[in-house]
Amino acid sequence: VFWAGLALVFLLGSLGRHLILFDAFYLVERLGFPGYLRDVERLALGVNFCVAALAARGVEQLGREQAGLPRALAASAGLVFACAALLGWLQTLGANGGNAARVVPALVFLGLMLALGLLSLWLSGHHRTAAQLALLALAALDVMSLNGGRFFVIGPQPQTSEVELIAHAPAGSSRYYRVAADQLTAQDFGSLLRLDNIGGMSSLSLQTYQRLLASVDAYRRNILLNVEVVASNGQFNDAAYRQAGAWQDYQYYAFLPAHARAYFVQTVLPAQSTDEAAALIAAPDFDQWASAVVVGAPALEQGPPVDPAETAEIESRTANTVRLAVTAAADRLLVIAETQYPGWTASLDGQPVPIYQTNVALQGVRVPAGSHTLALSFAPRILYAGAALSAATLAMLLAWLMAPALRALRALSVRRPTAPAPD
Repeated sequence: VFWAGLALVFLLGSLGRHLILFDAFYLVERLGFPGYLRDVERLALGVNFCVAALAARGVEQLGREQAGLPRALAASAGLVFACAALLGWLQTLGANGGNAARVVPALVFLGLMLALGLLSLWLSGHHRTAAQLALLALAALDVMSLNGGRFFVIGPQPQTSEVELIAHAPAGSSRYYRVAADQLTAQDFGSLLRLDNIGGMSSLSLQTYQRLLASVDAYRRNILLNVEVVASNGQFNDAAYRQAGAWQDYQYYAFLPAHARAYFVQTVLPAQSTDEAAALIAAPDFDQWASAVVVGAPALEQGPPVDPAETAEIESRTANTVRLAVTAAADRLLVIAETQYPGWTASLDGQPVPIYQTNVALQGVRVPAGSHTLALSFAPRILYAGAALSAATLAMLLAWLMAPALRALRALSVRRPTAPAPD
């Protein structure tokens, strides 16, 4: 009960400002204690520690039932350490030369954690107090290793960093744009600053999107992906890049010829597969301004050149929805520089329309002549299936937990004596 309750406290604490109960704490922090609630998401590691403690209780119980289990666990821990040491050694022989300076401290830390764990396991059967002290040392080493054992406090006026630098768009940037920062140390900074960056969250990136990035050079990539800010530690001599700021040896540029987030094209090139589409957009004669490659789309006849009066304006945009006001002079393909992730649906004037895989990994919608309202929403079926499965699991768990209480109440009502009938 103690470890389960502590895990719940850690879990709630890791939600930080996303938990309404913490609003008061963050208000106090803003008033006079800046930085003391920084990185509270690391409290989620406490959940792992509590689960490990619960697992240790289970191992202890199994050890009483199976005499050879402690030896098997020790052998398994030694095998894990040996595999980690082997992987660390192989890392130093990698294609990029590896980094032995990081491997050696990591192995020393892993060996120390392993030694303390085995010591506490051995002492648990002989000297329980010493075993508890070893576990406390293990926990302290684990916790203090976070952030290198340092606790940072953000002052009221933090120093400028590379992430803060990229957060300020150059003058003249559109409302919606992407940033490209190939040399930035924090590749997922967009999620922190509410910016669209081409790196995104790598663990959720589609293979088609990675294929798009690998198929074209940086110049064409910036055009296709609506990149208006490029951060680099190098220099650009191309007139397409205008330096907008600098910090130490780090500069960021405004990329002038970027496409809009949504735009019409005159020519639609069909492709039978993603590989063929990647080859077409990488071809030197591909016109990224007036053409698009669509996989599996119906043939669309080439129309007249796109008139400046044909527009596609984003009226609103959230994490899961996009609403556009579009005006076309002919039957056109509207290219939307958003990843064609499974779960996106589109409707034109309230009627469902298909979304085509465009330019390898982006979205494309066919728009007839005239003025229309295009709405896109992200609602994957797997999300609802997962929510239904979680709800069913929770219902069964609650029923299982309540079953003993219901049986006890039923037994109590059966044993309760009844009052004698009146004469």
